[in-house]
Amino acid sequence: MPWNTTLAGAVEPCRPEGQGPAASDARYDQLRGAVAFLAALPRVRLYLDGTGSSWLAPGEIASRLIKADVARTTGFFLNVSNFESDARVVPYARWVSDCIALVTRGRLDPRECPSQYAPAVFADHSTWRATDAAYDRLFEMTGLKRDPASQKHAVIDTSRNGRGSWQPPAGKYADAEVWCNPPGRGLGRRPTLETGNPYVNALLWIKIPGESDGACYRGRGGPADPERGVTAPPAGSWFAEQARELIEHANPPLAAD
Repeated sequence: MPWNTTLAGAVEPCRPEGQGPAASDARYDQLRGAVAFLAALPRVRLYLDGTGSSWLAPGEIASRLIKADVARTTGFFLNVSNFESDARVVPYARWVSDCIALVTRGRLDPRECPSQYAPAVFADHSTWRATDAAYDRLFEMTGLKRDPASQKHAVIDTSRNGRGSWQPPAGKYADAEVWCNPPGRGLGRRPTLETGNPYVNALLWIKIPGESDGACYRGRGGPADPERGVTAPPAGSWFAEQARELIEHANPPLAAD
């Protein structure tokens, strides 16, 4: 999102030369136009990018989705090309959906939506229940009833999240680039429409398993990935070593045959 301003009033780093703050408004116009066109087509379920649980707080992404006219869509997709575990992404899906409902139906300021960062502590999953409880209190405070059937639903990319995200060695890299071909990851749950969760419509392998994220320098000079000791294929190309890792570390495991 070029020249986007966060809820805290900060202009984000994507600032293409020759453009300015108006570029953000133009992009939202484009998104709303695309939503209007696609939502009008028959037999279409439309989802907008909802990022993932390791980045934006629910209030931040909910405010952007609302601006992009998420009301006319089925919902949002999460974790595409990322590695966050189901244990993190599924609660995040519910919080984003709840936040959208509280903002649009309860006139809540999106900055008040609880997140994976507060009251929860992101790195300590045992604290995430505190954010669940905070949403319960907001629904009670606004007089709304949570209704998963009518709220916005998520599609989650499980193509590489079987072992969750990579935790690089402490202090080893100036920028570990944890998103970029991290080692030792595994395939996640198989693609299905039977998710067992009222907020999640589908688990899909959206990012092709074995498809490279591109060069990973991790804050060093390259060209080789210092964690792997090899030069990764260009983004979108086949990366056999990563494909083997995803198969070997799949969770749930792949059948031996």
